[in-house]
Amino acid sequence: MDYPKGVAKPLAEVSYKDLRSGTISIGEKKIITAPLSSYYKARQIANILKEWIESGKFMLGEPQQILPSVQI
Repeated sequence: MDYPKGVAKPLAEVSYKDLRSGTISIGEKKIITAPLSSYYKARQIANILKEWIESGKFMLGEPQQILPSVQI
C-alpha cells in the first residue's frame, strides 16, 4: 500500500503463485519476494501430527461447536 497522504492505494495486484516465484514487477521495478511460511515445513509438521494421531499420542475430541455450512 502507498500512504503518501494517508490514503490507502494498492501498488499492484499479484497472485500467490507470483509471490512464490521469487520476484514480482511493480511498474518497471523487480521486487524480490519471499514466502511468510514454508510449504516444506508445513508438510513435515502435518506428517508428525498425523503420526501422533494414528499412534494415540494426540487425542482428537468431539467438536465444541459445529460451524455453519451452506447447502448446495
